[in-house]
Amino acid sequence: MKHYIIGIAILLVMLLLPDAIMAKEKTTLYLFFGNGCPHCADAKAYLASIQNEYPEMEVIGYEVFDDDANVNLWQSVKKALQSDSQGVPFIVIGERYLTGFAEYRKADITAALDYYRKHPTEYIDIVAAVKDGKFDDKQETGATKTPEVHPVKMNEWKRNQWKKIPIYGGLLIFTGIIYWYIDRKIKRSAS
Repeated sequence: MKHYIIGIAILLVMLLLPDAIMAKEKTTLYLFFGNGCPHCADAKAYLASIQNEYPEMEVIGYEVFDDDANVNLWQSVKKALQSDSQGVPFIVIGERYLTGFAEYRKADITAALDYYRKHPTEYIDIVAAVKDGKFDDKQETGATKTPEVHPVKMNEWKRNQWKKIPIYGGLLIFTGIIYWYIDRKIKRSAS
């Protein structure tokens, strides 16, 4: 009977522990776009295509051609980021912004997401800070008044993906060894 209880306990550990270990912080990607903009439509399609690869990514869009409130937010965000960019799509990931969308921007977007995945403590949600009133039009931007901005190497390629050992595999092997050891002890004590 103990044999089954131990097996069930190990199974529960296998099912519950990986989710706790693998839980990722949310990374919000803000997309300021315009209705009818073909580059914006391409950016939306690309972001939808990588959603499974980046489950921690949350995409929030703001249409700026027809919505004055979104335009005001966009202008405030650009001021906080010290950007004079005028085009859309305008993509903000943490403290990094990108203007426009073309094939090369795909690598820039994934590089920023990978960077914040590897360095989650460096992620600062500038758009949320602007929305929460931590920046205003009378306030100067810069390191003394705003969170310090750290540039992200936008063309950083995914490196050595094959070297990543899946945590589920490691836990499965570890659990199997413990189960084998306990089972062996139970059989020895029974004989």
